[in-house]
Amino acid sequence: MGTGATEKDLFEIIRRQSEQIDQLIAENKALKAEIARLKKRIEELERRERKYAAPFSREKRTADPKSPGRRPGEGTFAHKAQPTPEQITATVEVDTPNTCPRCGFTGPLIFTRQDKAWVTELVPQNAMQVTEYHVPVMECPQCHHAVRGDHPDLKSDQVGATSIAVNRRP
Repeated sequence: MGTGATEKDLFEIIRRQSEQIDQLIAENKALKAEIARLKKRIEELERRERKYAAPFSREKRTADPKSPGRRPGEGTFAHKAQPTPEQITATVEVDTPNTCPRCGFTGPLIFTRQDKAWVTELVPQNAMQVTEYHVPVMECPQCHHAVRGDHPDLKSDQVGATSIAVNRRP
């Protein structure tokens, strides 16, 4: 039972198979390149997902970025002024602390200065009530840590530039 294929037919079959192999090898190379590109894209997307980026960021940095902050002469550079003595409606003397929170020393602390803090209450009748607090600042003789007196109406960080607070009453 012969197939009747001649030598010429067999060479033709081998030539076509060789062409198909070359074509499949070329397709395989193209697919490998596409797979590498997709893997790189997946890694980039996973990295971007892990880190925060601005919501409208285009992931490109500007070539010549400006430095942050206001430029000289741009806007007003003013701070909240302290209330005048006529505006102050009440004065509260804050108790002096007698314990150092850092080292636990209990006893007389060394007086260093007196800070002032103000709380402005805005009441519904459009009247302001300004309360001035005299806050003693002491120093621990053992660890030399500054210890501030505290009051329930004052925040612990209400110092310096933030010493003026505004509260609204309903």
